[in-house]
Amino acid sequence: MRLRILIGGADARFRNAAWRDRLMPGRTRRPRSLFALGYGANGITFGAVAAHILRDVCTERENDDATLFRFDRQH
Repeated sequence: MRLRILIGGADARFRNAAWRDRLMPGRTRRPRSLFALGYGANGITFGAVAAHILRDVCTERENDDATLFRFDRQH
């Protein structure tokens, strides 16, 4: 399997969570792509968790946290 990893990105300024959430579908409809998206101060903290999840997904390992942070999770 060929794997390409892109790290980095740009922040989108937002003032309310509803507006931010409306941006998500356009950012997540890319085939064969994995994303680690973080907003605000917690983005740094959860970025470390995301790194472990992505590593495990790419190496086909089980990761219990993956279900907690998936895009289609129930709020």
